[in-house]
Amino acid sequence: MALRLAATRLSSALPKSTTTTIATRSLSAGLDRAKSTEDYDRVLQTFANIRACAVLRTPTSEACPKAMQACIDGGFKIVEFTLTTPDCLDHLSS
Repeated sequence: MALRLAATRLSSALPKSTTTTIATRSLSAGLDRAKSTEDYDRVLQTFANIRACAVLRTPTSEACPKAMQACIDGGFKIVEFTLTTPDCLDHLSS
């Protein structure tokens, strides 16, 4: 998601015809995981508004909840775990 935000910022500095091509490619490539174009745009806008995301990787599964809570307590509104973190999807769902 952070890469999409960076691509969006980069595309705003490019000529309009180039921007349209990048946006179309990015959107079509990303919609396989998004529910809708509106949902995709809402997520991008959330990242643009908040502008900071904690990206975490913990060495053990047990450290995931503690690391996430520390980020939330520290003021982060968006927290992301790398998929190399053991059992990270299980912890995110709970």
